[in-house]
Amino acid sequence: MNAAPDPIEISRVLGEDEEDEDEEVEELLYLSPIFTGRSPTSSTVTVTLIGADGAPIDMGSVVAGPDGNWTLIMRDVEGPAPVSAIVMTRIRN
Repeated sequence: MNAAPDPIEISRVLGEDEEDEDEEVEELLYLSPIFTGRSPTSSTVTVTLIGADGAPIDMGSVVAGPDGNWTLIMRDVEGPAPVSAIVMTRIRN
């Protein structure tokens, strides 16, 4: 005795599920993104977060310490994935 379901029955069920699903872009919440790095002493480091649509979402700046290390903790950010980061350094003369 064969207990496998009829293939036609399977395709109907799969097809119904696919048609009923609406594609929704779920927004994600990025909790306090943390960026760290190393740059020349006392330089200003600016991080800009760019959303999936190419528009800036948020920006933050920090000054590198005497050893060149820096840490930037940004506020929570909400938006669709993916999110990119552009990091720029301005060296003080």
